[in-house]
Amino acid sequence: IREHFAEADNEALHLLVMEELGGGAEFMDRFLAQHVAVIYFWICVVLYLVAPSMAYNMNELIEIHAFESYEKFIRDNECDLRGQPAVPLAKAYYETSALWDSICPITGTCTRPSVESLFDVFCAIRDDEAKHATSLAQYQFSDK
Repeated sequence: IREHFAEADNEALHLLVMEELGGGAEFMDRFLAQHVAVIYFWICVVLYLVAPSMAYNMNELIEIHAFESYEKFIRDNECDLRGQPAVPLAKAYYETSALWDSICPITGTCTRPSVESLFDVFCAIRDDEAKHATSLAQYQFSDK
């Protein structure tokens, strides 16, 4: 369960970074995101109660989609992202935070990424999504 909490904290950081970039500026965006999140949560709960491996599989597919979306965004916007400074919250999280240390044993990646630009921030987030997908794939077939 510790692994799930560490990944949830990591996902919360991703949301905070997006909010710092203006993602939470519009009321309707926040309203829809919060309500979709509640619906998604209950779908996951019900699915987990019925078939845990299916719940993990659904979340793995979502993480794979997130990885692919970030990858495309990075590829399409690399020059612009390299020219913008890193979000201070992301820089602090990836370079000094004890929260990042909590996910290290889970992912097996204990080398902190260097975060100097928005390009680095989005690459770190993209890599996080890949790690989450990998762990979710493992949970589908384990007794954890």
